[in-house]
Amino acid sequence: AIQLRAITIVKGGAGLPIGTFVGTFVNTGTEPDVLRSVSIDDPKGASTNVTGTNAVASTLLLPPTTSTQVGYQGTTHIDLRGLTIDPTAYATVTFTFAKAGQVTIPVMAVQPVGIYSGLGPITS
Repeated sequence: AIQLRAITIVKGGAGLPIGTFVGTFVNTGTEPDVLRSVSIDDPKGASTNVTGTNAVASTLLLPPTTSTQVGYQGTTHIDLRGLTIDPTAYATVTFTFAKAGQVTIPVMAVQPVGIYSGLGPITS
C-alpha cells in the first residue's frame, strides 16, 4: 500500500509556468512498487518529469517499508512544465502506481516562500 503525505505543488518563481511536487510517498507494503506516471487532470496542459534518486525513465521506484521524499533539494524531483495555476488553488492530480493503481487527489499550489523557500523545479 502507498501513502501520500503532505503532497504540495511549489510553483516556480516570477509567475513562470513551472513547479515541483513536494511531499512524501510511503510504501507500507513488503514489496517494491513503482510510480509510473503523474498527470495533472485539472488544469490541463502540464507535463511532468521524474528525476533523481531511484528515478528511471521518468518513473520512481518505491522500495518496500520505506518513505521517499520528493521536491527537497538534492533528492528526487517530480517537476512540472506548462502549469498555469494561481497560488492557493488546487490541481486535480492522478498518481499511477504499478501495484497500488491510481490515486487521484487535490493538490494545493503554493509560492516558493516561507517553509517552501528555496524549493523548486530542477528544470527551468
